[in-house]
Amino acid sequence: MKKQKKLEDFFRSNKPAVSGNVITISSDEEDVSNKKQSFEKKPRNINAILCPKPASAFEKPATKNKPIGAGDEASRWRSAQNSFSCQSSRTLPVTDDPEPRTKKGGKCPFYKKVEGTTFAVDAFSYGQIEEVTAYFLSHFHYDHYRGLNKSFTGRLYCTAITARLVALKLKLAFESITVLPMDQESEVEGVRVRTLDANHCPGSAMFVFLLPDGRSMLHTGDFRASLQLVSSLTETLRRHSPPPVHTLYLDTTYLNPRYEFPSQAQVIGEALSIALDAVNRFGNRVLFVCGSYTIGKERLYLKLAEALGLQIAVDKPKFDILDCFQWESVTKYVIKDFKAASIHVRAMSDVKIEKLSAHLVKFPAFTHIVAFCPTGWNYSPGMSLSQLKPVSADNISIYNLPYSEHSSFSELKSFVQSVKPKKVITTVGTNYADMKGCIDSCLS
Repeated sequence: MKKQKKLEDFFRSNKPAVSGNVITISSDEEDVSNKKQSFEKKPRNINAILCPKPASAFEKPATKNKPIGAGDEASRWRSAQNSFSCQSSRTLPVTDDPEPRTKKGGKCPFYKKVEGTTFAVDAFSYGQIEEVTAYFLSHFHYDHYRGLNKSFTGRLYCTAITARLVALKLKLAFESITVLPMDQESEVEGVRVRTLDANHCPGSAMFVFLLPDGRSMLHTGDFRASLQLVSSLTETLRRHSPPPVHTLYLDTTYLNPRYEFPSQAQVIGEALSIALDAVNRFGNRVLFVCGSYTIGKERLYLKLAEALGLQIAVDKPKFDILDCFQWESVTKYVIKDFKAASIHVRAMSDVKIEKLSAHLVKFPAFTHIVAFCPTGWNYSPGMSLSQLKPVSADNISIYNLPYSEHSSFSELKSFVQSVKPKKVITTVGTNYADMKGCIDSCLS
């Protein structure tokens, strides 16, 4: 108990993918309402709820001062988005598990190591890696922390939220963890390291490594590119890394022209419209269910709670995870009493007709379930949010939302064009020729 107390005090005081591929390129959101459950209260204005948020943090207020050069980045970003076309007819490989299981102790692939350093990122499946002195964890998703456990003897670097999750779920000794403050620069073994929000999941980070020889390395971890993220990143690079990015380690989960899913704000807006329609039809007899991973998809269900003035119920393990975020919105909305809440968060695998039917039986106060399964894998070419149809049976309706926390294909293209790296190392994917051909055609 004493050790656990010490652990909590420590972290609260610090609050503040299968084959890697090298591609050489020419260098040319949560204020919330009260907890009282009431459908009689008029929901807040959706447009106000969906106002743009900065990429630097999930809950950080928008900055009043326009970043230097933001207009140029906005113009470049929109131009790239609007003019995008891919001539390649090849189908690029995209897998649900971008990093298939690697036997622990196997050779660490080069794309896990940061060039010019003794650092490795998300490389915990290979035992003690020769010549690696510092291990960085970009975020707390299993395919990135796989192999990390309480017997880890190296030095771990990550954000405060990720550190709290590692301590909670993996029981790693906090003496082995160094917290890197978000949006600040730290020095690690003579290398300047700046940590930026990756817009992926709570605690997710991009790392900018500024080497003593003047080169800069940018590792995106998993990320969702956006205009706000690009503007923030390019301003940071201008201020703290005058040379252009030498090497970009890029999350290419959706490096496939078929994945052009809508923005998160658009998907959340459609979900809110669906939810409001359900309230108008069924009143307080409708139960909303949101699919989620260990972490991820929080924006969706927290926005629903804010718009409808409802509480969110999660189980004890999920509650402990959300508590690691130290967000006011979690404190205001999230409870462990499922009978007292009209939004239930369940595992993504539970968002199925048969499982939801069984779930509804447990809560006789509700007569209908409207469920959301939010993932980018739901997207298909030509998909329209306005024509989204549910999978329905009896009193259960499931909406498969194309909500992604990874970058779409054109967002990846726009991001690379904005950063202008000299070299790209892809961290997700299996076919070098297709990936290189597609990126080259986009950037030519």
